[in-house]
Amino acid sequence: MTQTIERPPEAPDGRGPGDIPVPGWKDVGRRTFKQIKSDNLSIVAGGVAFYGILALFPAMVAALSVYGLVASPAEVAHQIHQMSVGLPHSVSTLLIRQLQGVAGSQDSSLTIGFLISLVAGLWAASKGMKALVEGINIAYDETESRGFVKVRLLAYGLTVGAVMAIVVVVGLMTALPGLGGHFGRAGSTVASVIRWPILAVVMLLGLAVIYRYAPSREEPRWEWVSPGSVAATVLWMAGSALFAVCVNNFGNYNQTYGSLGAVIVLLLWLYLTAFVVLLGAELNGESEREVDPEADPEAEVESDEPPARRQGLSATAK
Repeated sequence: MTQTIERPPEAPDGRGPGDIPVPGWKDVGRRTFKQIKSDNLSIVAGGVAFYGILALFPAMVAALSVYGLVASPAEVAHQIHQMSVGLPHSVSTLLIRQLQGVAGSQDSSLTIGFLISLVAGLWAASKGMKALVEGINIAYDETESRGFVKVRLLAYGLTVGAVMAIVVVVGLMTALPGLGGHFGRAGSTVASVIRWPILAVVMLLGLAVIYRYAPSREEPRWEWVSPGSVAATVLWMAGSALFAVCVNNFGNYNQTYGSLGAVIVLLLWLYLTAFVVLLGAELNGESEREVDPEADPEAEVESDEPPARRQGLSATAK
């Protein structure tokens, strides 16, 4: 027999993910996979990836514009190549060619025209962020209640934050090997390795901010974004590495799609990224539900657990 369990807007009484016992996390995982099917998460991720590829190049141009204020085009080109390590060869080649062209032709002086082009690029990139906001609302089973202007400003603000994070990460990841070189070969090796944990931390913090502010929810709490943020970061880094290995060694998209092969690979990688981010949002919602199964009656899913089992877990969390 199935029982309907309602989705809470937030967990009450100051409880958090640490209050969920091990059997409860098993239930959370089982319900999360059910929600992937019921929310058509793969289709939603495809839509987010489509808008993401339209927004990717304006976002990268905006980031390059800001970074170009403190770096020469030659330095930018070298650092772009360093940052592309870990991506499929076809994707890295596509991104490097596009950005090197921009870096070579762009005026890095702080002028009115530069500021206008930067704002326009950020606005174009924010459309991809808006699609992600809508996808996260679906993952949380929330209906958008904020006005059009508020949603657009939210998407724009998140986009600006993402671009600034990219600039900081590029600066750190490219500067660390040079700093480590002052301490010999061992220092250079340590500096090269530590770049990737820094990327993971930035990804973790960025996802936490998105999960906190993107969904249309009342009084969300920071502690409830941690399960999805950690899971999405780990899955994204592992999935991206595995995807790059498969594409570089086993896939031959150029024979199938011709000159569009690199674009197809990029779109698949964005699809992987979108799916993992939305999966993290599903996990956050289900972990909240595990602590408090009594809330908004408009968001319902099915649970195979008997009522006594569910009440026992909720009591344990208290």
